[in-house]
Amino acid sequence: MKSNILITGGLGYIGSHLYIALAKKGLSPVIVDDLSRSHLNVLRNLEKIINNKVFFYKAKVQEKKKIASIIEKHSIDSVFHLAGFKSIEESTKHPLEYYDNNINTTLSLLDTIKGSNCNKIIFSSSASVYGETSSKPVKETDKLRPLNTYAQTKVICEKIIENMCGLNQSIKFANLRYFNPAGAHESGIIGEHAKEISNNLFPVITNLAKKSGHELSIYGSDYDTPDGTPIRDYIHVMDLVEGHIKALNYISENKKSITINLGTGKGISVLEVINSYNQFAETKLNYVFKERRPGDAECCFADTSLANELINWSAKRNLEQIWNSIFKWNREYPNGYD
Repeated sequence: MKSNILITGGLGYIGSHLYIALAKKGLSPVIVDDLSRSHLNVLRNLEKIINNKVFFYKAKVQEKKKIASIIEKHSIDSVFHLAGFKSIEESTKHPLEYYDNNINTTLSLLDTIKGSNCNKIIFSSSASVYGETSSKPVKETDKLRPLNTYAQTKVICEKIIENMCGLNQSIKFANLRYFNPAGAHESGIIGEHAKEISNNLFPVITNLAKKSGHELSIYGSDYDTPDGTPIRDYIHVMDLVEGHIKALNYISENKKSITINLGTGKGISVLEVINSYNQFAETKLNYVFKERRPGDAECCFADTSLANELINWSAKRNLEQIWNSIFKWNREYPNGYD
């Protein structure tokens, strides 16, 4: 793969791990991040891992002239668009902020690249677009039923990208529907950390386990699942970013756009995740059941056959490897990047 790559939101959780995976292949991506949901220490840690300087620009994707100059300066031909707000709970409380940021960053980026030599876009979508579905596992052809504002923004952005690329056949896209990323890089130097309090299950568990006497709240014990708790598809972040690279290879070589699931194909309940933590960790975690949260689906895990077939990709890492990478990350950075 020979590409000049831009990563929007490149200092975030997914973006930083993607950068390392690309650097391992001898590439030097350019990162754009406005640092509103990320930390500048991530940049220093990336440079520590690769033992080299990272091309980084602090900018909003909506700053079209600035982004256009970056694309031109670095002869960018491919962009991984990861600059989006991602909390389901937060999106239900502040919907306008999510519509504004997630949709307008996508519109601005597409408007910027349409007159450039950048002709490949990999979009960070989400399995939340499926919402409450009777299909188990979830296929790409299933009807989209977004249950919350975050998911709605992802559906809208997918459609915008599809429409724009349909009108401009020279631009190809990959809409990647993530399931539930977890884990950290094997170095233990980068992991999942954000300025705001994370609502993702794995960091919530590890953060609470550090605090004596604290209990984890499980939202819902009466779902129609074997143990009553919601079921999700948890994928190691390094498997996820390797899927990004495979997707870029596919649209580059085949000149075709794709929409695919990136997950493990296995459903794991919230209670199973907690029990696995208590099995592997030194400090055990207690939990308490609470009422369901609005916008949460009962069961969602991926049918990965299309990703297997088209881009020759499948997740390889298991739940124990996720926890081991998180434990190493927490030993290296017990307070995150702060």
